[in-house]
Amino acid sequence: MRQVGQFEDGKFAQRFSDYLETQGIRCQADEDEGNWTVWVRDENQVSQANWELEEFLQNPSAERYLKAAKEAKAIRDHQAKRRAEAAKNNISMRQRWHRPIVQKCPLTMAILGTCILLALLTGFGSGVDAESWIARNLLMTNYAQPSFDLAEIKQGQIWRLLTPIFLHGSPAHLVFNMLMAYQFGIVLEFRHRSWFLALLVVVTGVAGNLLQYLATGYPMMMGFSGVVYGMFGFVWAKQMFDPTSGYRIPDSSVWIMMLWLILGFAGILDEMTGANVANWAHLGGLVAGMAIAFAPTIGKPAP
Repeated sequence: MRQVGQFEDGKFAQRFSDYLETQGIRCQADEDEGNWTVWVRDENQVSQANWELEEFLQNPSAERYLKAAKEAKAIRDHQAKRRAEAAKNNISMRQRWHRPIVQKCPLTMAILGTCILLALLTGFGSGVDAESWIARNLLMTNYAQPSFDLAEIKQGQIWRLLTPIFLHGSPAHLVFNMLMAYQFGIVLEFRHRSWFLALLVVVTGVAGNLLQYLATGYPMMMGFSGVVYGMFGFVWAKQMFDPTSGYRIPDSSVWIMMLWLILGFAGILDEMTGANVANWAHLGGLVAGMAIAFAPTIGKPAP
C-alpha cells in the first residue's frame, strides 16, 4: 500500500476514502496518534489518487464527496460478502493432500476395486456364461436367455443400463481402462467431490451402453472405456469452453484418444485385438461427458 494523504480530521479522511472507493480505488483510512492517513492498495492507482486528493482539498464539502459515503458502504459490504464466500469455499489443500489416496478419492478407488474384483471372479470374461450369476444379473440382458429388446430393463431392472461397465473381457482390457480411470478419476473427484464423479460415471456409462445397443442391436457389451471417454470428454470440453477451469490436457493425449476412436470405427481395432470393440459406447460416453461440461455455460454470455 502507498500513502496518498494525511488529515488531522478523521471525518475528512473517511470522506476522501469513501470517495476513492466509489472511483474504483481500493483504499483505507488509518488513525495514528490523532493523525489520519489514507492508504491506496494498488500502486498503479497512486497517481490518480493524488490527483483526486488535490481536487478534494479544494472543496472537501462538495456534494459529490458528501454523497459518496452511502455508495462506498455498499461497495465495502459487497467486498466483505465476496471474501466471506471465498473463505467458505476455500479448501485446505495441505490437509487434503496429506490424506491417503483412498480418503481423498474414495469413489475412484472403489471403482477400481470393483472392476478388478469382478474381473477376477469372472476369469476376465471367461466365466461369463449361462450359469454365471454375474452374466445373469449384470449384463444388459440375461446371458442364458438374451432379450434383444431389453425386456429385463423394461421390467424395472434398470441397474443393467450401468453395470456392464464394471465387467472386462481380458487383462489388457482391464489394465488400460483402470489406468485411464485412475488418471482422470482422481483429478475429477478431488476437484469436484465424489458425488460429481458418481454422476459423471452414471450418465456417461448409461449413455455409452444405450448408444452401443441402439446402434448395433447387440446388448452384450462390457467395459469401462465408455466412461473413460466420458471423463476425457468432460476435461477436454472444459478446457475448450471454460478456460478459467484450470483443466489442461496435452494435445498428444487428445490425438491418441481420437485416433483410437477413429481406428475403432474403421474396424482396425477389432482386427488388432480379436474382439468386438464397443465403439458406439466410446462415442456415447464422449458426447455425454462433453455435454455435462458444456451444460453449465448455456445461457451465459461469452467472456
